[in-house]
Amino acid sequence: MASENIDEIAQEVNDYPRIIHKNPFVNCLQAVCSEWLQLLLVVERIKLNTRANKTLDEVVTIAKEVLVHPQIQESYGHNPDDYALRNDAAWNPQVDEKRRALNAATTLFDTLDQGGKINAYFAAVHKVDYGSFVPDAVENPFLTIATEAIPTILDAQNFSWDNLNAWRLGYPHQLIVRSIVFNDNLLRAIDALLTFAENGVLFDALRRKTIQAYVQRKTFQEGSFYHLNCHFLANRADIVAEVNHQILLATAQQCLFLARAIPVSIGLSAVIFDHPFRMQVSPPENIKTHFGRILEQEKERKVVTIQIDVEDFTLAINNEASGEFFRQLNEMLFASIRPEVKNSYGKYSDIDLPAWLYQAIWKYKGWVEQSSHILLLGNKEDYLAARIILRGVKFSHWDWYHPTPGKISIERKLAQYKTEGESESTIKQSYEKVRGYAKNKITGLIIKQLEERLNMKNMMAEGLEAPLNHRIIDKCLRFRDVLARYFPWDIFHQHGLHWGLAGAGKLAEKFNSSDASDVLLRHHLYDCFALDDHTRSTLSAGDAPLEIVDIRELRSLLKQPLLS
Repeated sequence: MASENIDEIAQEVNDYPRIIHKNPFVNCLQAVCSEWLQLLLVVERIKLNTRANKTLDEVVTIAKEVLVHPQIQESYGHNPDDYALRNDAAWNPQVDEKRRALNAATTLFDTLDQGGKINAYFAAVHKVDYGSFVPDAVENPFLTIATEAIPTILDAQNFSWDNLNAWRLGYPHQLIVRSIVFNDNLLRAIDALLTFAENGVLFDALRRKTIQAYVQRKTFQEGSFYHLNCHFLANRADIVAEVNHQILLATAQQCLFLARAIPVSIGLSAVIFDHPFRMQVSPPENIKTHFGRILEQEKERKVVTIQIDVEDFTLAINNEASGEFFRQLNEMLFASIRPEVKNSYGKYSDIDLPAWLYQAIWKYKGWVEQSSHILLLGNKEDYLAARIILRGVKFSHWDWYHPTPGKISIERKLAQYKTEGESESTIKQSYEKVRGYAKNKITGLIIKQLEERLNMKNMMAEGLEAPLNHRIIDKCLRFRDVLARYFPWDIFHQHGLHWGLAGAGKLAEKFNSSDASDVLLRHHLYDCFALDDHTRSTLSAGDAPLEIVDIRELRSLLKQPLLS
């Protein structure tokens, strides 16, 4: 078929009204942007507090020293995978080697999250399996870095071990610090994702390219299949479905690449947990078995044998990576049982997107559509335009790195700032709105999100982005489960999360007071949560109440603020 006919067919297909003409994943992109913009707003909240800002400066200084340390750069900068032939470049961006050195501080950041000091850091270091980094090595440079290089940097900077737990609202130290150190990269990556979501021209160019590729490949594989100028597609729902499927695949792939490029921009792997777990699935074989069901008669069945490393499974559970563990197991099962079928989507195109990733974006879309409190998609009272945030944060970042003695007006600072084509008044307004939102609204939005996500009990789909502060969801769920031994479930729904957080604060004060006791009576618990007399009498009716409260788990959960 002549190339001009292919062009005409592609144009006719492109114009057909039942072909997808709008990006179906715009809300997904806006939700991903919202997660990262919230992180930036939380950083602004930290900067507004003098004590927190000082701690932030101290931790960022450590991170910068780690980044430029020659031994750390050499050990963390290179990865054997860098030299591998990749077939996932279209959806799986890789971390620049210059940003990898900061991975050496991961255990340090985790220790700060837990409120630990130097002893807790060394205890955490010795739990890490550095042998998996360099198997069979006489000297392990990664262990040496953790036990010698990092402590030397901490000593040289006279590190105080202060943390941001009172202000970070569940966002880990690691993300907060990286958002400062790699701020320019992060803002560019968010801007790229936002631009694709906002700019219909970019989506239209992608769909036209996809349609053109479909027509060319289908013609090559099957010969002439289309008749021009005769309403051909009106009777070919199969071709309409094929074209739409290709558009969805191409759009999903581009969205995934842009979403995963954001964590990569600050030196983090694009996947939530990038670890090939040790497991093996045998090919199917016929054996006699009753699968342990004693009452059933043995018969010959086709079965597979699964071998799983117990240590790896424990690692996955402890690091909140069970989803990734079972995804890898599912892929292996699929490959073993149906090796002739490739577990990916793609026909009449060169798109090679794993099935689980394509499914993930649809799961994520459903999650977004159920959510009421997303920064860029929720209520007007929660909304702040993304461009305002990016503009205001960019100036704030410059201002943070250019401190001045005494108070100087924003106008004088703006006179030194490169406005890049935007008026000083626009930048000033954006900066003030960002600071105002960080001061007055971001905490309320995160609490509303947390209350909703506690009830939804699900996370953003793998392959995109779990809530960046998702650990507080798990922490609050554990806290609620412990309290449920003493309070019925309907009390939580009746009073709401603000009530729970206020009670947790009073309970923490009680644990930390100078006259704290190892015994907590039930009426003390009721006092902390300000239960009225009617509720108390109702709870005390019926079975004899458990007078003494087991405080071990409560004390552990409230060692740091519940929203840390």
